Amino acid sequence: MNEPKHLARYFALPVRWVARLTSLGVIVMATLALVQGSWPNPASDTALAPLALFFLLAACAGLILAWLLEGSGGTLAIFSVATIYLTSLAATGRLPAGWLLSVAAMNGFLFILARALHAAMSHDSLSDG
Repeated sequence: MNEPKHLARYFALPVRWVARLTSLGVIVMATLALVQGSWPNPASDTALAPLALFFLLAACAGLILAWLLEGSGGTLAIFSVATIYLTSLAATGRLPAGWLLSVAAMNGFLFILARALHAAMSHDSLSDG
């Protein structure tokens, strides 16, 4: 019996649903931050605000896409958040404050992990038969 493949069976569904539920929370919180005008921070560099807004929306789109295509959506979310962090670091010398972007990136990693577990589980069922 191959332990890693059997572990994939136990963890694939919970990881997928944790990623999905937390992504809903991130999308709701991002929407509230945008509606309230608290993100992007008005005190920050205004030239970066449209770029940060674009990549925040791209990260949210990636989290929505990840419900159907876990690997692609997770990757889009991670790269969008990384772009926000790197752009802010290059322009202002500091990272954006708050936890929302970190949780969005974590969700991207969870979706990629769910995809990998599902692929391991599918490969296991194909090789058994």
